[in-house]
Amino acid sequence: MFDGYLLGDEGYPCQPSLLTPDPDPGPQQRFNVAHCRTRSRVEMTIGILKSQFQCLRKLRVTSERACDIVACGVLHNIAIIRGEQHLLFRTGVKWVM
Repeated sequence: MFDGYLLGDEGYPCQPSLLTPDPDPGPQQRFNVAHCRTRSRVEMTIGILKSQFQCLRKLRVTSERACDIVACGVLHNIAIIRGEQHLLFRTGVKWVM
């Protein structure tokens, strides 16, 4: 059982573990703004990882490949912590850890 939440866009139905924007912009406007910003950051991070690690560019997510994805994220964070800029793709944005 998955113990957490995923963020999805308007194309996905809202489910117990999948948070999507609220179609009613009224009282949920703050949620929608926070949701959009968070999703944008996640998509940007995925782009950074794909630019650094060729193995992620055409990767289809399966349970067997999940370890590869996590390993690339760990290597990315280690490079940031150690200040190894030559390993990092410069995007002009703050790095995500």
